[in-house]
Amino acid sequence: MAARRVLVVGALVLAGAAVHGCHRGRSAEPLSIRLVDLYHPEAVEGRQAATAAPPRFEWHFTDGDAHGWQAGIGISGLAVKDGRLVGRSTTAVPLLLYDLKVWPNGRC
Repeated sequence: MAARRVLVVGALVLAGAAVHGCHRGRSAEPLSIRLVDLYHPEAVEGRQAATAAPPRFEWHFTDGDAHGWQAGIGISGLAVKDGRLVGRSTTAVPLLLYDLKVWPNGRC
């Protein structure tokens, strides 16, 4: 019985020492370094100058024409109604098709 008591007390002492040894004190320094905070664009050698964004373009359906848009897999009832291209999706991933030979702004 005494041997068992010694074994239990020894196990508790080892467990307490392990828990105490695993505890880390808090340091003032951060655990990680965020690279985005260290990045300065002017420090990059040979970088390209920023360019202006390309002009926006929009499709307008006010004339009732779909302008080449076609219903692909998973789209039914594609039509122009009240100046909008409308349809109903019938699958989880519907595909709307457009043959982009010439961009609306004349860009290729």
